[in-house]
Order: sequence, then C-alpha cells, then structure tokens
Amino acid sequence: MRIKADEKLLCRFIKLYIMIVRSAFKPTVLLLGLILFGSSPSLAQFGGWDSPGDLGPWEEEGSSSFGWTEPPPSETSETGEADFPSSILESPETLIEEGGSFEYRPASSPAPTVAPFSIAPGGGQNAFWIVSSDGSRYWQAVNIPVYHYARLLIIPSSSGSLMVEKRTPSGLVQTRYLGNVWAHNQYRTWFYADAPGIHQLRYRIGNGPYSDVLTFYVGAGVPVPPPAPDGRPNIQIVTQAVDPQTNRVYYSYNPQGLQIFRIKVLVTGPDLYRIRSVHYQLHPTFSPSEQTMTNPRDNFELELWTWGAFNMPITVTMTDGRAYRYDYRFTFGDQLRDAQRRGVPFVRVW
Repeated sequence: MRIKADEKLLCRFIKLYIMIVRSAFKPTVLLLGLILFGSSPSLAQFGGWDSPGDLGPWEEEGSSSFGWTEPPPSETSETGEADFPSSILESPETLIEEGGSFEYRPASSPAPTVAPFSIAPGGGQNAFWIVSSDGSRYWQAVNIPVYHYARLLIIPSSSGSLMVEKRTPSGLVQTRYLGNVWAHNQYRTWFYADAPGIHQLRYRIGNGPYSDVLTFYVGAGVPVPPPAPDGRPNIQIVTQAVDPQTNRVYYSYNPQGLQIFRIKVLVTGPDLYRIRSVHYQLHPTFSPSEQTMTNPRDNFELELWTWGAFNMPITVTMTDGRAYRYDYRFTFGDQLRDAQRRGVPFVRVW
C-alpha cells in the first residue's frame, strides 16, 4: 500500500512539473514568434488545412455566444460589392499588417456600433470583418461569386498565436494557424470561395474567446477560370503608373531634360507561386538592359524610371523548369491621362 501511495504521489509531482514547464515555455515561444514575424508585413505562411471531422449539428458546438450561429441574412446585393477577382495582387496564403500593403488601400477601424460584438482597437473582443475594396465598408455576411476572393480585417484583442476555423457547406469544420499577432494591431488576409454554398469563418488567439462569425453566401454563377492556351501559366502581366499605396504618380527629369515617370511592371494570377523567375528584356537605352526577378512575394516587380513605350520581351520560368516568352508591349500613357482626369496628384521626387 505504501508503494502505491508513493507511486500516486510521484505521478502527481510529474504532472505538476509538466504544467510548470509548459506554462514557463509558452511565453518564450510566443516572444520568439513575435520577434521572428513582427519585423515583416507578411507575418506567417498558412499551414495546411487540418480537418478534425464533422462536428455535427451547430447546436452541439456549445452554448457560447461566440460559437457557430445560424447564418444571418447577407448585407450585400449580388453586385459584387465584397468580392475581388479570381486573381489578387497579394498571396492569399499570408497574414499581412494592414499598413503594409503596396496594392490595397488600408482599412480604417470600423465603428464598434456597426455590429453587436465587434469592438474597435482597445476593446476586449476579437474583431473580424469583411472589407470592401476601397477599405471603407464592413460586413459580417456577404454574397460572393465562386472562385473569387473576399478581403478580411482582423483586430485581435490579445497577442499570441492566431487560429482560424472554417465551416464548409458540408458542415465540416477546418482549422488553420496563421501565425503570431500583436494585440489591437490590424491585419489583412483573404477568404477564397472555392465551392458554392454557405461558408463561415471565425478565429481565436490561443485558447481565448472566439471572434464574431463571418458568413459567405457563395454563388455558382462564375465558371472556373479557363486554362491558358498552349499550357501557359494562368498569369497576367501588369503595368502600374499610379502608386496603389499612396495614389500618387511620381516623376522627375533625366539629364536630357525629359520628364520621366516611376513605372512598375509585375506579375499576378493564380499560378504566381509556380513561377521561379521573370526575366525582363528592356530597351537598349536602359542600363542594365536586362533584369531578372525571383521573388513572388513582391509579384516579381520591376521598377523603372522612363518616359516612353517600347516592346518588352518577358520570359517566365516555372518551378518545373518550363519557360514561356511573352511579347509584352510596355506602355503607360493612357494610365497617366486617366490619372490626370481623376485628379491624382503628380509628385516630383528629385
């Protein structure tokens, strides 16, 4: 009997020791994660979806006021107010600080009275919103075409590891860890409408309370994007004359007195992360006259100071070694004229 009592005491001591070690380890892990992720706009890569299985009827989820709820009516019409095209200018698999975008206008903090549970920065509840393309409107239930994206705004009430849960139209609940976040900072990520039906999302920080639930009514009216001809990757080459972050056109003058503009060329599309490199062949007057970009995170962006249009052969090399040539006509005059009509400021930089 004495031996059994000692064994029980030893078991209790071991359990207590494990609890102490875990509680001491978590802040260290969190601090390390915040140091690693806090210095970059892209905080973390998504992990794969982890499917724990069908949790059954929604009422079995629990009685918490932040649990899964019956889908509320959509707050948008069918006009595409809340959706983005089937290709976006950011990787949908990253969590980005709202102020770190070069492609999308940052969202301002929504008023805390828009919905009963969401609180603006400084409040005690994890805020979760669907945001319009211009960053000015906020919803928690929207219509969206299939194969399109919706922009999401996250304002966590505490720091730590952020986990998103997604309930699919079939009732399957999936989880995904997005990385580490700071309390009351604003972050952006994306929802991709991969199938028709009702989808719902929510998140939590560690074992803390859940956010509000976002609801997406995904319609089946948009066909699957057709494959590119001759097996080419599904990408688009884009020229930008207006800086999308500042809504400005930047210009200067070269030694010959010609007005030159800062213009960007970049690649977008669903196959962006299948690309290894993009080689740009420039006009012979450029030095160097060829440049190769290898970073998909900035869309293989090339920045030029130039005054005129020219033919720009572009070679896209995929991760499997295949290469495709595009005879791209580099031109930006129409964009400058459109910017003038819209009153976009033209700013001289040097």
